[in-house]
Amino acid sequence: MKKLLLLATLMVPMTIYATETGDTLVIKDAHKVTIVTNDSLQKIKVTGQGGNEDYVYENSIQLVDSNYVDEQYTTYRVLDAIGFPISHRDTTIHRRGVIVSGTMHWALGFNAGISPDANFSTFKSLEATWNILNIEVEPYRRGRKALQRYEIGLALNYRNYRFDTNHMLAKDGASKVVYGDIPMGVEDLKTNVNIFSLSVPIMFTQRLGHKSRYRLTVGPVVNFNVWGTITNDYTIGDYDYEETIHGIGYRPITVDLMGIIRYRWIGAYIKYAPMDVLKSGRGLKFHSLSFGLYF
Repeated sequence: MKKLLLLATLMVPMTIYATETGDTLVIKDAHKVTIVTNDSLQKIKVTGQGGNEDYVYENSIQLVDSNYVDEQYTTYRVLDAIGFPISHRDTTIHRRGVIVSGTMHWALGFNAGISPDANFSTFKSLEATWNILNIEVEPYRRGRKALQRYEIGLALNYRNYRFDTNHMLAKDGASKVVYGDIPMGVEDLKTNVNIFSLSVPIMFTQRLGHKSRYRLTVGPVVNFNVWGTITNDYTIGDYDYEETIHGIGYRPITVDLMGIIRYRWIGAYIKYAPMDVLKSGRGLKFHSLSFGLYF
């Protein structure tokens, strides 16, 4: 905290007065002006004026970075404009030198499957993420945010892998995921592996300048995979069939590497999953590279 003390003395006899016009206050010939400034607040106190020793004026000014306020609320304003039901407020807690805020994000993209054993239809393989709570911690000094931000969140994630094959997926006698034969007359076959996860992103964000609206975010995403199935959808004649297979042996925990580039409230992400979806010894080996939009 810094303290600035200004002493003003009366040099020549004259009329002493304070005037206020619009948003401007002029105090002439103040005896003492004290200005106290910390990381988020500035206080001004004037004592004594001319021949009036009892005169006191006090005011407090909150030092807020306008860029910070705009970034936190833009997403909410846009979603509200299209009628999306969401709270208008985030939670921001100012501590000495630190801003802690809670936000919400969405991502929608595609999975490009990577496997020596299979081919995938990338633009039919979807990924959807709802980051229901994202805690952001930023250093904050002299009314300005630092260029760095540290984030940790909790998200719901759904991943769908569409196989480009003329075979169904099935489990053999050893519970391994393998290619199976299809019945006679099958048309419009859709074979998918579906994974649902609770995810914890641990991210570092770098703003590209104090006045820049661009931000680069990188970090790992830990997935706690809680549900996984194989689905085979197909048509025979006039009838539609859907076959669901559980117990496919997916890994309970996987770690992805994620990067996001954002401008204001919208961005693009890319995420590499180096770990196979299924456990070792449970059949087909495949992982993915996903990409899409981030809000």
